[in-house]
Amino acid sequence: MATRLHPAPHRPMLDPHRFEEAGRVFRQWLDRLLSHPEPTVDTSIAWEDGESHAHGPDQAPPDR
Repeated sequence: MATRLHPAPHRPMLDPHRFEEAGRVFRQWLDRLLSHPEPTVDTSIAWEDGESHAHGPDQAPPDR
């Protein structure tokens, strides 16, 4: 029993027509993906006291 490590020389490993079609489908998917803007997420914090806090969590609050 012989194991063939290489494909037959007359047959390409990849079918060029199917490879081209797959590339076209991938390009269409990528174009659709990049044409949709990412949704903006509201990252503001709803503070319990109701007032807006301009400083971030790593900054000291302003003196009053």
